[in-house]
Amino acid sequence: MTPAHTIEVSDALAELNRFDAIIDVRSPSEFAEDHLPGALNWPVLDDEERRVVGTLYKSSPFEARKIGARWWRAISPSIWMPMRRTCPRAGARWCIAGAVASAPAR
Repeated sequence: MTPAHTIEVSDALAELNRFDAIIDVRSPSEFAEDHLPGALNWPVLDDEERRVVGTLYKSSPFEARKIGARWWRAISPSIWMPMRRTCPRAGARWCIAGAVASAPAR
């Protein structure tokens, strides 16, 4: 897996045409607030799950990450395997509670 990296917004916007699709896996409310032009929202956590993880993160970051990772592992094969077959150049953006959000990456 390629590690996440941070890039400037202007650079990300200039690179959007490199990808078949931009998949934003943040919660629906985060996506509604802001997203890259043309991005698709395939949320890993719904808004309630995000609230649960975010609340837990305040008292136990490790436990919050464990729950988030468990939920991610449960749904990732159903999202990423078909997407990789049909859109091999798809980019993704994700955010883990308390961590740095990545920009579109391969």
